[in-house]
Amino acid sequence: MSWLRHKLYRYEVTIGLYGLEWWERYIFNTMVLMLLWFTCSKMLKTSAHSFLFVLAPGRYLREE
Repeated sequence: MSWLRHKLYRYEVTIGLYGLEWWERYIFNTMVLMLLWFTCSKMLKTSAHSFLFVLAPGRYLREE
């Protein structure tokens, strides 16, 4: 058994996907990847905004 196949098997057994049909696993994995994508995207946007705020505070805090 290859290393990748073993990791996939462990993932399916740990999460409980081994008992699902192939299309149910596909839907579940797609939703997990979408959640991961949106979370990482939001974290990157927030961290970029925070870094810009720290590096150039005058640009964001304009006193009138």
